[in-house]
Amino acid sequence: MKTEICAQRMLSRFRELSSIGQTDRGVCREAFSPAWKEAAQRLCRMMEEEGLAAHIDPVGNVYGRLSGACKDLPLVLLGSHLDTVTDGGLYDGAFGVAAALEVACAIKHSGQRMERDIEIVAFNAEEGGPLGGTFGSRAAAGNQATEGKEEALSACGLSAGAVRAAKLSRAPKCYLELHIEQGSQLFEAGERLGIVEGIVGIVRFELSVLGQANHAGTTPMQARRDALLGAARLIAFIHEKAAQKEAPFVATVGKLSVFPNAVNVIPGRVDMILEMRDMEPVSIEAFLHEVQQEAQAMQGFIVEFRPYGGKEGVRLSSAIADRAEKLCRAGGISFRRMYSGAGHDAMEMAKIAEAGLLFIPSRDGISHSREEFSSEEDMLLGAQLLLELALQSAQEP
Repeated sequence: MKTEICAQRMLSRFRELSSIGQTDRGVCREAFSPAWKEAAQRLCRMMEEEGLAAHIDPVGNVYGRLSGACKDLPLVLLGSHLDTVTDGGLYDGAFGVAAALEVACAIKHSGQRMERDIEIVAFNAEEGGPLGGTFGSRAAAGNQATEGKEEALSACGLSAGAVRAAKLSRAPKCYLELHIEQGSQLFEAGERLGIVEGIVGIVRFELSVLGQANHAGTTPMQARRDALLGAARLIAFIHEKAAQKEAPFVATVGKLSVFPNAVNVIPGRVDMILEMRDMEPVSIEAFLHEVQQEAQAMQGFIVEFRPYGGKEGVRLSSAIADRAEKLCRAGGISFRRMYSGAGHDAMEMAKIAEAGLLFIPSRDGISHSREEFSSEEDMLLGAQLLLELALQSAQEP
């Protein structure tokens, strides 16, 4: 008999977890906040109520284990994150955690035999913050640097020792994550499920556009070297060129600082952050070269480029993606194999294990907002597919 999730149980727990920290502006359950701590403790109790061996690790990751027959085999890990951005939505992270917990509950109540343990995890601090994004999963994977982070760790009540202690004692067989898309591809195409093949890399540069500050009332228009005008022209070029590239490439200028930032002074300098995302580093390098050439050709301005960090792209398990596609085809589920333009905990787990990531549609592509919404039908469909993938992996010797 086919093992199935319990819709009422999963949706009830999702609503309970996701509503913690909810305000009129959205959900405020930032990592290490009182609301996040309440959600972590509540999840731990939910796990214990189901008979899972539950604990919260030294950096705030919440784990619950359902035992299989063979303790020596690498376990199957599945989950997502509990923290949100400020004024975020109900679904980002919490849905994947609730679905993962329901997978364990459905298997436990069905009496299905598993060769391997299944462990549920709610990673902490996936959203960007003082410690950077995907902090909890980076710590679990043993990839979180602590040197130079002492002050930020201390502000969160942590230490370098806590980070080291959070590293998983052994690599899992695989990691499975279910998440809302946070984009519009599935919604616009009317497709039910996204099978993620990779998570794009991020490269950021700080650009300084240098012109000449001068009096706003006495400098003729034709004599001006307005750095803000130069920055605007460069931003328009970036947008137009990026729009000509193939998906998943995107480029964004989302932060500007204008100097001297006075109403009666022509801007003499503008600092801005250029962010580029794609699966292929060579595509990002080529685009950056185009921007640099355009900057050099701008008369009257000097443009400086400084690296500003980023993350490498990660390819996820093709074997898991193929299994997900096979299940979709067998069930008549419309799907799309795609890349993720947003970072997820799966990108960190992919460095130590096979990793798979599934998406369900986000209405109108909206996320990180109180308007974030995914239908119950899509939530349940995604959770059932997660269950079937988890069972396949857990039953393998």
